[in-house]
Amino acid sequence: MLSTGLDKLDKGGIFSPSFFILSCLSKLKIKYNEFVEIVVEFALIDNLVINFLILKISSLILKSDGRFLRLALASSFGAIFALLSPILALPIWLSVTYKILLGVVMTRIGLNPIGLRKNILSFVVFCLTTAVMGGACFGIIYLFSGEIQGSGVILFGGEIPVGVIIFVVSCVAFLIFRLIKYFSRRKLFDNFIFKTEIENKGKQVSFESYLDTGNKLYDPETNAPVMIVEYAVFSKLFNVPIDKILTQNANEIVDNSRYIDFGTVGKGGKILVTSVEKVHISTKEKKVDLENVIVGLSLSRLKQSFDCEALFGPEIAKDFFKGEVA
Repeated sequence: MLSTGLDKLDKGGIFSPSFFILSCLSKLKIKYNEFVEIVVEFALIDNLVINFLILKISSLILKSDGRFLRLALASSFGAIFALLSPILALPIWLSVTYKILLGVVMTRIGLNPIGLRKNILSFVVFCLTTAVMGGACFGIIYLFSGEIQGSGVILFGGEIPVGVIIFVVSCVAFLIFRLIKYFSRRKLFDNFIFKTEIENKGKQVSFESYLDTGNKLYDPETNAPVMIVEYAVFSKLFNVPIDKILTQNANEIVDNSRYIDFGTVGKGGKILVTSVEKVHISTKEKKVDLENVIVGLSLSRLKQSFDCEALFGPEIAKDFFKGEVA
């Protein structure tokens, strides 16, 4: 166990790249001004995990080559030197310099940026990610044991298991991972996503469709390209019991429908197709109306894979780009 003189630590310093969390822990105060003791192995594990998550998120944001060994080495470097921070008890100006240099070295090791501009960008992203992580950790500590005095000073009392802090930060990291994945995929797909509306026998349904250049499915009876829609869209146009769809007997209920063969890499099967009266495809600049379009029912979760409820191929896209502006 390592005892620290908290009154000798930097006072009022808030800039602490990747070590904000340890600073929170080292500045914890139990009432009556008793000094807290830091359990070295807990602080080491805490910093290793959190540093790694911060670096991993930074690498995803920057789309850099965040290899596991690099990130682990940088995290270990930061965790070890973080433990030295309370012992050194540096004055505030030197403490800030010390932490900036540690942040720079960690980003250099873990993210391996090339060139001055990328080094600066990597460090900025690293600091912003640290602030988010630190804010989450600060929030959970304050929630369980924080108290704001009249002078505006925040005091912390009691003990919080290291596992709780790691769990909270891991949840924040998971959320950030999901957001990065979502916006990256959305940015990639945006140029291929179109607002779409189907009209058929007095019913209308609006959704988003994706231009799938690999979709070359044609209806052999009409030789027309097929727009594939998922069940959520199809069910709003045609009232078909799910058991009929699963047993491939839906053509008994849906007018002018039939099953056609289709194939993808590694598998094949049959898909229900039918004709709808109108399909409107639009972007912000353009809208085109197509009539008597063949739609096919897919039981796959297109929304999960493409962030859209339908797929259409190059032939329908050709009609869109040749269409007149509405």
